[in-house]
Amino acid sequence: GINAEYMGALPLFQRFANQQEAVYGPNSPEYSDILFQLAHTYLRAQQYESVNIYRKSLRLRQQLFGPYSPMVATVLQSLALALAKFHRIQESKEILQQAINIYSLENNNQHEEELIQCMSQMARLHTFTGDSDQSLTMYHKLLPIVSQKFGQHSSQYQLIQEEINNVPRSV
Repeated sequence: GINAEYMGALPLFQRFANQQEAVYGPNSPEYSDILFQLAHTYLRAQQYESVNIYRKSLRLRQQLFGPYSPMVATVLQSLALALAKFHRIQESKEILQQAINIYSLENNNQHEEELIQCMSQMARLHTFTGDSDQSLTMYHKLLPIVSQKFGQHSSQYQLIQEEINNVPRSV
């Protein structure tokens, strides 16, 4: 299956990453990108090691681009997904909030789609953990952003509305 294919690719990709580290150096943007892709491959193979590689990529991107770079937020978003996949929900929420904070900065406003993805992911995590109030709060912060970006008649806006309607309400 797919999982077996990714498992088979891991040693090759790991070797490639090691070669790229030797070519570009351990503190290069190119190596940071390779680490990010390697972590994705580990995640697709459903290997917890993806979390450790995302963290390594995160540290490198923080050094290279500064702590508030969208390049850092991208890794944070993927790390949060990986943590959620491995049932580390609270940690996933904390990491995801960092990504939301970065994408929300004024100078990162060209990253609205990533912000929307992160906020949607956060709202779903809140719903998953039974925190309906937090989920609804996040969705209601999200609606005006989606409305401004795509319009109220867009499929994106309709999807958020559906997700709001599916949040369990306390009686």
